[in-house]
Amino acid sequence: YIDSTENNTGFITSSSNVPAKNGTLHCINDLLPVSTLKASSIIFDICEQFEMTQGDYYMNYYKKWYDGQNTFKNIKWEGDYLQYYYKIDPGFTADVINQDMLQMIGFWWIEVTTPKIMKGKYSLSGMVKGGRICDVYVDGVKVVHIAGSDSNKTPWGDFEWTETTEHTIRMVSTSSSTIFWDTIELTPIKE
Repeated sequence: YIDSTENNTGFITSSSNVPAKNGTLHCINDLLPVSTLKASSIIFDICEQFEMTQGDYYMNYYKKWYDGQNTFKNIKWEGDYLQYYYKIDPGFTADVINQDMLQMIGFWWIEVTTPKIMKGKYSLSGMVKGGRICDVYVDGVKVVHIAGSDSNKTPWGDFEWTETTEHTIRMVSTSSSTIFWDTIELTPIKE
């Protein structure tokens, strides 16, 4: 028996290491403590989709797709095409993860479904470059209008999510424009 003087959960050694059909059984002297993890910063590179990383073009050269509903599981779009943009150019891609982005030109919309995000309060932004005039929607609700041609992490707002789940981020051009989209970024808001 392992002494539990420090209120730690321990093994009852005389009742442990019992062989079973699907593994070994171990007895413990108390319930394991329940802990709630704190939210942490997340930088989601939208080009790191499984289907995208399997192509020979990935981290090598440009690639265009024309079927906006069936090409990727977590990226949907409408427009002339979606382009994987890869270029090592310190002037343009210095603050871009892996020197790759998704690009659209003209009138378009693009929607990315994130991996599951832990419940909590977050400040949401994204790295968007190039001339762009568009509306941003989070889970179907318009949150901000972006108008400008600067290259920065564009703030999209603060959100408090009560469930750990996926979310959708959609950008919709409101005039003919170009977008280079690199990341979705979430920073926990501490209260």
